[in-house]
Amino acid sequence: MAKRLFDIIFSICILIILSPVFIITALLIKLTSSGAIFFTQTRLGKNVKPFKIYKFRTMVDKSDIGSNNLTLSDDQRITKIGKILRKYKLDELPQFVNVLKGEMSIVGPRPDVPEYYDLQNPVHRKVLSIKPGLTCFAGIKYSLTKVQEAEILAQSESPEQVYIKKIFPDKMALNLKYIQEQGEVTYAELKSTCVSQFSCKSKTSGSIGASVTILKDDGYIKIEGRGDSKRLTFIKAK
Repeated sequence: MAKRLFDIIFSICILIILSPVFIITALLIKLTSSGAIFFTQTRLGKNVKPFKIYKFRTMVDKSDIGSNNLTLSDDQRITKIGKILRKYKLDELPQFVNVLKGEMSIVGPRPDVPEYYDLQNPVHRKVLSIKPGLTCFAGIKYSLTKVQEAEILAQSESPEQVYIKKIFPDKMALNLKYIQEQGEVTYAELKSTCVSQFSCKSKTSGSIGASVTILKDDGYIKIEGRGDSKRLTFIKAK
């Protein structure tokens, strides 16, 4: 109940405070390329319930047609504005609407498209038993550290196979780690990284009283906020 209440209050505050960013971003997308402002895609949520995830469109119109659900770092479908939005994670901001609707939470496993899940796999079923979120261990590893998913896929001759056989299983393992350690790494500590998802890339400061620093020496994540400093071993960067 407390987690849901936080999700609602935090999402409302973000949507109100960042409304000018939403308006400017929407105008830039509309003025620089044809097509819709928002991109929606079906993802699997809690209890295998599908839902539409919201993002600002970063690719040319109708680029989602076909079986390719992956985006490479050098993907030609990405627009000029889209590159900026992706770099600073601004394309993810509309997902606060998903949080407000109760389809996602601030913290939880990142949802993926249905095709990648194996409902006979106990790990996948366990991950799908809780509400997905904006950020979690897997999101931190493949977005905020030097291990960038899009770059790994771009360097591969078969991106789809690399994602299915290497990246997705690793994400599932990290999601399971989050579920198993919810009591040890508290929701309050992990949620602090959410703000930085939209302003951090490698080593930078967040906002709203919180910052995230990726320590490249040992791969640990250090969270600093409101005068407090905590060192949490979320993941070990390789």
